[in-house]
Amino acid sequence: FTRLAVRSHTRPTVYRTAPAVIPRTQRFYADAPTDTASLKFTLATPTTSYFTNETIQTVILPGSEGVFEVSPNLAPLMTELNAGVVTVNTEEGSQKFFVSGGMAFVHPDSTCSCNPVECVELENLDLDMAKNVLSEAQGRLGSA
Repeated sequence: FTRLAVRSHTRPTVYRTAPAVIPRTQRFYADAPTDTASLKFTLATPTTSYFTNETIQTVILPGSEGVFEVSPNLAPLMTELNAGVVTVNTEEGSQKFFVSGGMAFVHPDSTCSCNPVECVELENLDLDMAKNVLSEAQGRLGSA
């Protein structure tokens, strides 16, 4: 699809023309999953698995571009996780976990895997202990 035009005493100029027919393609976001009312969820760190392919209703994740909710039939995506709270909603209630960062993957078959570097159930966090550790670290930094 390239034509050359030759002028006297100049170098050739290249003109590009588009093909006569441009094929049309249709974009598909996700194939229909077999069970459209549920979401299979995995929450695992390198050392511990909290959920392993368990059926849940939704999960709220702290993505790098903002907090978002994963529900059945969501378009596939991959995102980096920021430090924040992961909320897992099941029929029995909800569980909250603090994650320090990591990756999350949503697959076309309504499965989601969340792979944080560190993960702690929110009810197991101790605010007083965290404040003590922070003040000790700041003291060591100030004396360095």
